[in-house]
Amino acid sequence: MNHKFNARLADENESLGDIQFWSDNKEEIPSFKTDLLTFVAYIRYDKIPVYLISSRPFSIFTNNTNTSNYFERKLVQKSLINQIGLGLLAKKGATEGEYSVFYYDDSQVKSFTINFNFLETVQEFIANKKYTLNSFITNDRQAPNEAILKSFDKALEKRLEPNPFILNEKKKHSNSSVLSTPEQINTAVTKIISSGLRIRGLSVSSATSVNEKLKIKEIYQMTQRATLFSLRKYNDTNVKKPGSKRHPITLSELQEIVENLLHLFIDLE
Repeated sequence: MNHKFNARLADENESLGDIQFWSDNKEEIPSFKTDLLTFVAYIRYDKIPVYLISSRPFSIFTNNTNTSNYFERKLVQKSLINQIGLGLLAKKGATEGEYSVFYYDDSQVKSFTINFNFLETVQEFIANKKYTLNSFITNDRQAPNEAILKSFDKALEKRLEPNPFILNEKKKHSNSSVLSTPEQINTAVTKIISSGLRIRGLSVSSATSVNEKLKIKEIYQMTQRATLFSLRKYNDTNVKKPGSKRHPITLSELQEIVENLLHLFIDLE
């Protein structure tokens, strides 16, 4: 086990020192080193997308009694009771988009780093089709056997035959629930996130401290960026094939996306 660096954690009026980050990998040099972390919220660390994770897990140790009691109270006890992948999300200094996630696993407090800046990288990667240059899968395909094609055609024709016992009714969306422009989508995202935060009792106007206001703003920004990234295929600026149509999105679908993200980012107590 090799010591990598130390950090401090701020949570409301508490300032916790001597948070030691250790790793089994002797050669590993962390891409980040920060002296100050700021608690943001509880999250489900087991629901975090893999492409946001930017470091290997670190083992967390401390010789500070207050720090030890803090993690025992805020993380270990809650994890043993809930057993639902509970984690602590903490912002890393002034670094934009980088966070540390503390979690309890295998009778030990651990941590890894996530980077929301990867969202832009992944989006650019997909838009520019760079994945074709970084894949062991070739694009060369052999022509399918003609007999196989005919059997598929027959099965498809049979499948498409009308069934007199089933009413074939196309699903329609009301014009008012379909969001057709990026402006409509952005406006709806803002309203839905704000509404979801208010329902959970989180409002900047009613916050009683500066730290609480910062936490709410952090949660809002993370949810907004993750939502817009998930809607990249609805964005007119995205690279599209000639003749392709932009998929419509309904207000209810957008609400479901935002609710799932808020469930991930908001306190699960």
